[in-house]
Amino acid sequence: MEVAGAVVVRITGGFAAAISRWTFPVLVSVLPHLVTTAAGVTVHPMNSADIEGDAIAIYGMAKQDPEEPPGLTRLVRALLGTRVEVAHLVGSRRAQLVRVKDEWRIYVRKGTPAPRMAFDCGHELAHWWMRRCGYHGDNIEQLCDALGAALVAPRPFFVAVRRRIDDVTEVAEAIGATQSLAVLREGETLGTPVALVGESVRVRGDEWGWPSEAEIRRVARTGHAALRKVKITDEPKRVALIAA
Repeated sequence: MEVAGAVVVRITGGFAAAISRWTFPVLVSVLPHLVTTAAGVTVHPMNSADIEGDAIAIYGMAKQDPEEPPGLTRLVRALLGTRVEVAHLVGSRRAQLVRVKDEWRIYVRKGTPAPRMAFDCGHELAHWWMRRCGYHGDNIEQLCDALGAALVAPRPFFVAVRRRIDDVTEVAEAIGATQSLAVLREGETLGTPVALVGESVRVRGDEWGWPSEAEIRRVARTGHAALRKVKITDEPKRVALIAA
């Protein structure tokens, strides 16, 4: 079971609190500072607040408003100076960040639905950002998943949408993302305890008495009085459990 924050070391205090007030040049000087554990493992000193702060910094670098995001393809164009290109990708990759001479380009698999494409672009753009920060650690895919989602739906934008809309399907449509991403951002931005159950079990939100993965899967089938069960309709075999 993947739990948010389980694979990163939490070492920041004032950093998380002050990040929203900092300008981009200050962030550049802070983010490359990595930490090596006693076991020799290099980790990124990033918690959920830092992910949100990075997303805001990236929007600032692109001179875009995180309260009214322009969409990932336009964000990519503003930052990389190249268009997102649709292509026939080899293997199982849905998207890829590629260096072509002196340009970075993002390619996405032909036929990818727009909501999924938004996240794939965000994930690859997060890889570009991590490269700028000099980070290549073992947990980079999880960090890029988290940062990619925050780029699709920056916290100020998502919170504003949720003030108007409660239904998961309608929230997903409003932010231009998958229903799974909408559920996870609910936990990440508002702190609502949520579990997304599919090929894996992902938990987000404030601390809550989640049982074992096997028990969460059982509850996803049978239901529970303390949890609202939401069937994910745009991806197969997924269910969201949201604290009532």
